[in-house]
Amino acid sequence: MRLQSLASALFPILLFSADALASDGVFEINQACATSTGGCFPGDAGGYPVTIAQAGSFRLTGNLDLTASQTGIQITASNVTIDLGGFEIHGPNTCTFAFGQPGPVCNTPGAGRAIVAQFPAIGTTVRNGSIRGMTSHGVDLSLDAHVEDVIVTQSGGTGLRLAGGAHVERCTVRLNADRGVYSEDSSEIVDSTIAANR
Repeated sequence: MRLQSLASALFPILLFSADALASDGVFEINQACATSTGGCFPGDAGGYPVTIAQAGSFRLTGNLDLTASQTGIQITASNVTIDLGGFEIHGPNTCTFAFGQPGPVCNTPGAGRAIVAQFPAIGTTVRNGSIRGMTSHGVDLSLDAHVEDVIVTQSGGTGLRLAGGAHVERCTVRLNADRGVYSEDSSEIVDSTIAANR
């Protein structure tokens, strides 16, 4: 009887704690939920990549640590905002300049990307953090993407690979083995540093 009363008293508290994770309307992403079987939120099956299948706001609450073949976040819905929260999505790649080479040389092959949104998922915003050591492109986004206050370094492909209508602001993109930034028609790059890429 006493245990039943205790469980009844704790049940509302447990519900409140679970709801508090998204109480401000922002869904959280971290290494623990990304590697769990339950996923980080509805629509995410668990394991990498973390799948975002609905519009809304998402925030990293810790670094994401990827292998050479893993993609960190796969976006399949339009109008998604990801706040990296000052954290880093990182892979195993290290890129350096080598004598006689036209650009950085990286030590880890693979197809890993930090954040991907392919058409018809448009209008993605990524801000406020770092992408380092991806084995393919750092960030690979579809139409009307916004990337702000992001550092992208040591990708085996292009640092920021963006479709048309992109806006890049206050970013640093360096030591990527292909282009620093690739963007299509009607895109703009403002107050950013793009250097030492191939």
